[in-house]
Amino acid sequence: MPRKVQSIPFKASISAGWKQIMQSKMELLYESINLDSLLKGAVGCGSKIGFWADCWVLNYPLMDAFPALFALDANKRCKVRQRVGWSGPNVTWSWEWKRRLRGAAEEEQLQQLKEVIGNYEFGISSDKWVWLGDESGKYSVKSLRYIIDYNRLPSDLNPMSWCHWIPLKVRCFMWRARLDRIPAKTGLIARGVGIGGGSCSLCIGTDESHSHLLISCPFASRVWDKVAEWCGVSRLESNGLRDVKVITEDEVGSNKLKMAHCAIYMATCWYIWLARNDRIFNGIPVAVQNVVDKVKVHVFMWLKARAKLVDLAWHKWCNFSFSNFPV
Repeated sequence: MPRKVQSIPFKASISAGWKQIMQSKMELLYESINLDSLLKGAVGCGSKIGFWADCWVLNYPLMDAFPALFALDANKRCKVRQRVGWSGPNVTWSWEWKRRLRGAAEEEQLQQLKEVIGNYEFGISSDKWVWLGDESGKYSVKSLRYIIDYNRLPSDLNPMSWCHWIPLKVRCFMWRARLDRIPAKTGLIARGVGIGGGSCSLCIGTDESHSHLLISCPFASRVWDKVAEWCGVSRLESNGLRDVKVITEDEVGSNKLKMAHCAIYMATCWYIWLARNDRIFNGIPVAVQNVVDKVKVHVFMWLKARAKLVDLAWHKWCNFSFSNFPV
């Protein structure tokens, strides 16, 4: 039995490193991500790009577009140069059929194939590969990561800002919170976890959803008011975490100023969450000013250590405002 023709050949006996790469390629197919369709050949001399197996003239291989002709070719792994010759606008053909074409269907496919290739603009340099996952045409891990996230994450979710000034555990917490994946009581009950009741741990009133706990709970609301007062800004009403995040990204100013605002926003959510946990698991009473003080202290430490803002002094930080932020 002849081996299946692939754009990237794969054998079971291949070395371990390349084998893992190919297995990852197959796993991405389950995410509706076809790496073969993201790599497109730009034909120059035509000696390196497969005529049938590689994507070059279309966004998918010619063997899929013209299966009857592909089945008739005696050399299915032929290169573009072995089938097509070009000199300016003139194109010549060199076929190796197993037999003569029969019937209107095969003749029609051949005519369509010639029309498709006849409109292609051949280059004059060597063949190269173009990555369709980025406007630059160059592959990067970041561009593939974006494609994977775009397919996996909910389409209505605003992109998460991964500010490197903020500790990783806080960033991961915010990412999970915006996906409603933190263990708030309503989420635990929905997953069948018996916790005795769903009322908010901080206000003992409304059901404890992630949005209520971190934004609209009376305790959280007083914390946000204090933080807004400290920053010298008016607090904007919001319906949830996504709205607050949009507010922080729409602020005018330098990138450092926006990242400082983002750090304050994430730290506020984080220490509201820790205050809730202290009350449940350690029996520690919650206090608005205590949470606000922790936000001030820890964001100051983050900015000094991670953002390297050497001109940031504690006495100025305690009287913080976005108008005099050292940028």
